[in-house]
Amino acid sequence: MDAPLSIGGHRSVLNDLGNLRVFVAVVEANSFTEAGKRLQIVPSTVSKHIAALEAKVQGQLVIRSTHQLSITELGRHFYERCVSILHEVESAECEIDDYQAEPQGLLRISAATVLATRHLTPLLTSFLERYGRTGAVFARLP
Repeated sequence: MDAPLSIGGHRSVLNDLGNLRVFVAVVEANSFTEAGKRLQIVPSTVSKHIAALEAKVQGQLVIRSTHQLSITELGRHFYERCVSILHEVESAECEIDDYQAEPQGLLRISAATVLATRHLTPLLTSFLERYGRTGAVFARLP
């Protein structure tokens, strides 16, 4: 397993994107309760994520009171970076999904020569042009 990312000799907060997602939801909802609803977790779990994140960054990101929530200056700066990071992660995940959704590999076809020549070759040519990460091999039957 790879070693954790390290910034300035400290374990990186990037090792737990879940905490970043919760933090972004809290800032955007301006509420632990609403962030919990959006993420389908209870407010106490939201609080634990924020506390863990604050411990990792060694600073207060959110000022909480019974009826009010405010974001510290550190929290505002960190939020902007978190949004950027999460967008990059989402973009990478979409690229992976797109890559995996496209057919790839070698298609082995066994067919009679007449069938392969008249019917399969035109279809296969179109298929191979459309899906560049594929190949085909014919095993012609008599």
